[in-house]
Amino acid sequence: MDVVLNDFRIRNSVMSFVDGTGLVLAHDDLLAGFAPECVTHSLRVGRVLTPRGSPVKNWNVVNALRKIIVRGSKSVGLRKCALCGRNCYFALRPSYIAAPAPAADMLHGTDLYGLLIAGELYTPPTRKHRGIEVEALEVIPVPVDGFGPLPFYSR
Repeated sequence: MDVVLNDFRIRNSVMSFVDGTGLVLAHDDLLAGFAPECVTHSLRVGRVLTPRGSPVKNWNVVNALRKIIVRGSKSVGLRKCALCGRNCYFALRPSYIAAPAPAADMLHGTDLYGLLIAGELYTPPTRKHRGIEVEALEVIPVPVDGFGPLPFYSR
């Protein structure tokens, strides 16, 4: 899976996204922090291409094989996308993951265009990069947002 971007200007960051697609753009420095088997087991990785078909150096498009909705407790909203069947969820912090806990040996995509990982699976890049936030999320047994289990897709 490759993606062609008409305008690609990311400076000093290791992660971005393609708006409206659920696809994450990941710099080689970000992916290098994961064990290669973790990446191949958890993500589909493709190239980022210019409109002329040339690869954008050091950048990849990634799509997680499993996705999780990061939950919250304030100003909660939920709707189902009529086009793709995805649960579109919005809530303010504090953020959490509803039980059961995701598999600890995998990377997961999130509805917030992020990656959810067990901390011990990742070694951050030695270079300073902007645009990346690491946040510890608690796994709680009963969601406090008033909704039960939420699969990412619910066709």
